[in-house]
Amino acid sequence: MQKEPKHSACEKQQARALGQSPWWHNTIVQGLCACCQRHSHPNELTMDHIVPLAWGGRSTKGHMVLCCPMCTKKYWKPAELLLQHFRERDPR
Repeated sequence: MQKEPKHSACEKQQARALGQSPWWHNTIVQGLCACCQRHSHPNELTMDHIVPLAWGGRSTKGHMVLCCPMCTKKYWKPAELLLQHFRERDPR
């Protein structure tokens, strides 16, 4: 898969705008990491795309999640963590 520079630049700009929105500020106040489901201080949480931009992800409300510092340091992306979670629940 080849990433397009225009796609990434446009999506990053949209993510910055979304980070300034009231919706995002209300989401941060909850302080719940989407990956590990632990509460963290709002200042420690970061915005992360569920599907990375390099994989064709979008910067919309449904595709943005909070990540704590521990989950941000991991090499797993939120999409991969969700898939792993579903595999553990239903191993076929």
